[in-house]
Amino acid sequence: MKKKMVIALGILFLSSTMAFAVTGPIPIDESNVLPDGNYYGSVTVTQTSPNCVQITADANQTLLIPLSNFGIQNFGFNYAGDPRCLQVALPTGWKDKSKQNLSEFGKYVEDSYTTGSYRKDPLVLGVCSTCGNLAESDVIVKNANGDTFAMHIADFTYGGSQYGDTSSAFFATTDTTGTSTTTTVQPTTTTITPRIESTLIELQSFTATAYNKAVILKWQTASEIDNAGFNIYRSEAEDGEYTTMNAALIPASGSATQGANYTFTDTNVQNRKTYYYKLEDIDLSGKSTLHGPVSATPRLIYAIGK
Repeated sequence: MKKKMVIALGILFLSSTMAFAVTGPIPIDESNVLPDGNYYGSVTVTQTSPNCVQITADANQTLLIPLSNFGIQNFGFNYAGDPRCLQVALPTGWKDKSKQNLSEFGKYVEDSYTTGSYRKDPLVLGVCSTCGNLAESDVIVKNANGDTFAMHIADFTYGGSQYGDTSSAFFATTDTTGTSTTTTVQPTTTTITPRIESTLIELQSFTATAYNKAVILKWQTASEIDNAGFNIYRSEAEDGEYTTMNAALIPASGSATQGANYTFTDTNVQNRKTYYYKLEDIDLSGKSTLHGPVSATPRLIYAIGK
């Protein structure tokens, strides 16, 4: 089913936010066991666009008293679909270690520097799908152990002499012990106004060329930074309602140092009728920029002589 999108400023839409408490722990070894069931942190999943969500992980600095290099060192989450469809925007100094799963988590990211200088609190990840829409529920998925998220928090002090010099531990959500302390589990609906923010895409050209019962759209970029992909929107009036033409996000193929060429063919058109098109690029954090419109009028005459 095709989505409809009205291109205008000040349009209101609905967004839901779910917050989950991290209950853990999953200890690194037997010497790092902390009492289960405490509120050691939280994970919030927020819809930022039809193809993207933002995952924010926070450590509880009231319970885990920070030292100089305190923060989240590793983070794991699951995905309901094909993990090859996901693109994850990571902070500086972080790497995707999905092939080294943490407690059978499908996606596993970590601070690659052992000094702790790149630990985060909060840790914010932009997650986008290149294969279609991505919902909050798609990344709130239990693994084989019943866990939905896991995080490694390091460089803290924890009260009580029985815990010795414990300063680092893995924590995770769990629904298998009956002691889950999930909080704010009811989705909250909020009406917000979209913000117009520019993405780091340098677009060189965007054209629409008419043929017999077809319009071919071409665009070229000079550079693409953190680009997730593109959407094509069409309308029968320049200031009218625009409809999404692509069934899934058109994946980005450019980079920060090299652009790319793209082509999209619209054959669901009638001759002698003018169509208007807009191009949307979406980055890994969910921000988007619209380009156009461009227009074209298919005609039978374009087929003569072929």
